[in-house]
Amino acid sequence: MSEKKVVFIEFTADWPHNGAKHYFVGDSVQSIMDDTAEGTEFGFSKFSSYRKMTESEIRLLNLGYLDKGVESIKMGHSKSFSLDSSQQNLK
Repeated sequence: MSEKKVVFIEFTADWPHNGAKHYFVGDSVQSIMDDTAEGTEFGFSKFSSYRKMTESEIRLLNLGYLDKGVESIKMGHSKSFSLDSSQQNLK
């Protein structure tokens, strides 16, 4: 059995914190888009843009719950997972 693939997306918010970054892991870009109103919002945040990232790029960011999110996707427990970026600027 092959290992389930994961994708990573970085969203840039324009409201309420202009320029804030939000990160997701999912089993496909479409799964992440389904959970973010087609890439426009999540929770209180409104997004202005997004980009795909590699796993090596995402690991450099020191995001909380990264391993739990990846495991959740690979095990089939969820289709997309919001990663915690609160520690990102504390390096």
